[in-house]
Amino acid sequence: MKISPDAAALLSRGTSSRGGQDHIQNRDRGPSPVPPLDNNGMMPLPSVDIQTSRLNSETASMNSTITDVAYSGKVAGLLDMVTARLGISWRVKNEEITLFYLETRRFNIDPTNAKYSLKNHQKSGLSTQSSTGGGGSSSGSSTSQQTEMANDLYGDIQKTAESMLTPGVGRLSLNQTSGVVVVTDVPEVVNRIGEYLRDENIKLSKQVLLKVVVYTVHTETADQLSIDWNVIFKSLSGKYGIHVANDFNAGSNLANGGFEILQTATGRASQWAGSQFLLQALSEQVKVSDVKTLSIMTTNLATAGMQIGKQTTYLRKTSVTTGNTTTGAEPVQSLEPGEITTGTNINIMPKILADNEKMMLTMMMDISSLNRLRRIENRNKTESIEAPDTASRSIPQRVWLKPGETVLMSGFEQNIQDGSQRGVGSSRHFLFGEGCQGKAKKNLL
Repeated sequence: MKISPDAAALLSRGTSSRGGQDHIQNRDRGPSPVPPLDNNGMMPLPSVDIQTSRLNSETASMNSTITDVAYSGKVAGLLDMVTARLGISWRVKNEEITLFYLETRRFNIDPTNAKYSLKNHQKSGLSTQSSTGGGGSSSGSSTSQQTEMANDLYGDIQKTAESMLTPGVGRLSLNQTSGVVVVTDVPEVVNRIGEYLRDENIKLSKQVLLKVVVYTVHTETADQLSIDWNVIFKSLSGKYGIHVANDFNAGSNLANGGFEILQTATGRASQWAGSQFLLQALSEQVKVSDVKTLSIMTTNLATAGMQIGKQTTYLRKTSVTTGNTTTGAEPVQSLEPGEITTGTNINIMPKILADNEKMMLTMMMDISSLNRLRRIENRNKTESIEAPDTASRSIPQRVWLKPGETVLMSGFEQNIQDGSQRGVGSSRHFLFGEGCQGKAKKNLL
């Protein structure tokens, strides 16, 4: 029989007798010292003789007598009765019985570590600022809304597991690189943490395949182009048997940037049928000039994103370095470029329920376009910069989905205007030649 050092130290200072009755363990003195693990990840346990109760100097004061025990049966039952009274545990390995207090086990986290932080900020209104002398004042009204979505995979798991430890006794260590969790605590707590980590592995290992299709209806005229969604949905229902699930009128809300759920047929072969039939219904009413299809593979509670953008370079800043009059060096003018990215940006985070029958889909969608680059000059018209004017639409949405269903989002527009004027003396004087040109584009997504 062996007694682990932590169990021996616990019993040596924690046992007391009350008139020959049950021995009561006092745990108010803090956790027992636990020796370091060996190369095999095991805790070294010195062999002792229970019958002679001759332990090392640390455990010399241990009361080795257990009274009021009457038992007949297998040894396992006797060990259960005695260790339960002492507050320790026992195990058998290689025909040796080991009494121990704390247990150390290792668990693996299957997914790799990942941290996500998404912020969506929306601001509207008007504000003005003026200053006189040394003071300033501002006025106006504005509305600001900020949506944040963030998670820390390993950090969140570690916090939850640490909350399950025995206060002042248990310890937990998480290797951020390999995803290995080492837990030291009483066996009951170690088992509970192990069950929690196994459930998290099952939940986080679920895979999600999303198909994102962006349809662009394009026009270069100034005429307003609209889509009658009532006609589209009637076509989907009558020709293809696809119904719309919503709690409001489809046409009016979609025109304002809402979303609808197309209930398509179930099964692997038809899970993308909603997007295919939608393209056919759109083509019957308007001309779809561009179709971008992307497949996004991610896992449960892991953020995935896609971006369809365009980078535009503009003149951000000009500066002049004064020349050295002694050496005759001339002033040097430097130009600092800037870059602006416009287009469609979508970030998606799925959360799958335990029964795999439903999924909460959190989406942050941002569509931006460059209206024009304004040229700003100083008073002497010796230096100038370019200022981009952009338009953007940002909508965070959350929706419940079943496997095979299609979410339809609409009401997003991009207006692109480009023009130039040239004249004699002024860009507005066309009588002596020159002229102006311009074009306007409109994209419905």
